[in-house]
Amino acid sequence: MFKKTLCFAIAFGVVLPVSALDMSAGIYGKYGLGFTNMGKYIVCGILPHELPHEVGSKQLTVVGGFGGFFDITYAEVNLGISFDRTDNLEGGCLGCGIGGASGIFFDISASGKYPVNLGGVTLFPLTGFTYSLCMSIKHDHDDIHYDNGEDFDEAVGFNSRFFINLGGGMDIPLNEKMFIRPAVMYNLGFPSKRTREVFEYNETSAPLTHGFRIKISLGFGI
Repeated sequence: MFKKTLCFAIAFGVVLPVSALDMSAGIYGKYGLGFTNMGKYIVCGILPHELPHEVGSKQLTVVGGFGGFFDITYAEVNLGISFDRTDNLEGGCLGCGIGGASGIFFDISASGKYPVNLGGVTLFPLTGFTYSLCMSIKHDHDDIHYDNGEDFDEAVGFNSRFFINLGGGMDIPLNEKMFIRPAVMYNLGFPSKRTREVFEYNETSAPLTHGFRIKISLGFGI
C-alpha cells in the first residue's frame, strides 16, 4: 500500500507541473542561408592522379525544410526534414570535393524559451540546439571518393552536423485554439566529421558556419 501511494505521489508530482502548462503542437516550414569561410588548405588525391595543390573557398548554403513541433510553454521540440544546397561563392573546392553539393537531413531540435504575453500577441526569446542527421548527400562530381575508396554519396554519417540556435519569435492567435508562430534564429554550425578530417590533414582548425533561419509555424492548442 505504501509503495502504491508513493508511486502515485511521484507520478502526480511530475504530471501536475506539466498539466499546469500550456501545451500546443503543429507544423512548420523554414528557409535559411548559411555562410562558411573555408580559408586555404591542401588537397591531395581526391580525384585520380591528382597532384597536391592549395585551394580555398567561401561557401553559401541555402536551406529549406518542413516538420512538426511540440511546445510546453517554456520548451519546444522540433522534428523535421531539411534540404540544402551548398556552392562556392569564390575559389577552391567544396569540402575536398569539386563544385557544389546537395543534401537531405533529418533535424532534431530542442529550445528553451520565455514567453511574454503582450495582450494581443506573445513574444519570446529562445535558445537551443539542432542536430542534423545526414540522410543523403550528392556531390556534382560522381567520381569523388574518400581516401579509402568510399563514395561521398555513401558516407552520409560523415556529413551530419550540430548547430546552436539563438533568436526569438511571436505567437499570433487566429482563434482560441489556433495560432501562427513566425520566428527568426541565428545559427552557429560546427563542422561535420568530413570537414574536420580535411582540416586535420592540414593541421588547421575547421571553420564554423554561421547564418540565419526563418521559420513559420501553424500551431494548435492541446
